[in-house]
Amino acid sequence: MIEKRRVYMSDDLLRHNPCITAYRSRSLNLRQDLADATVPLLGATATRRAIGDWGRPASGITHLVFCTTVSGCIPGADFEVVRLLGLPLSTRRFMLYQVGCHGGGMALRLAKDLAKNNPGARVLVVGSEVITMALRCNNPDHWYENRPI
Repeated sequence: MIEKRRVYMSDDLLRHNPCITAYRSRSLNLRQDLADATVPLLGATATRRAIGDWGRPASGITHLVFCTTVSGCIPGADFEVVRLLGLPLSTRRFMLYQVGCHGGGMALRLAKDLAKNNPGARVLVVGSEVITMALRCNNPDHWYENRPI
């Protein structure tokens, strides 16, 4: 029963990439590139805040569990987050791709098992999603396009 969805995109992005808002445009590669670039940035930004709340140095993290539905690049968003945060390259990484809405639960379950089975482990869980892959322009012939707002 969702009547309206909203998404933020900068004017600059839309001006330089008009195919994003054109019905049946061939923008899949562009949208995938946007997801691959922004998923790790969003994850790293949120993680910096979480590490600040934790009150310990990021170097204390021993394991990283990262989940996302939209990105599928290699090296993955998990590696990019390690790089962006300056975590040791010895940080054990677990990347969950294309796990959908239950990815957060899967990531937490994996983190629990890692912490339980690795004494002294400090497990960071990161879930990062952007809407770029699901974004598409509606068919102008669909009835809901012409409803008054």
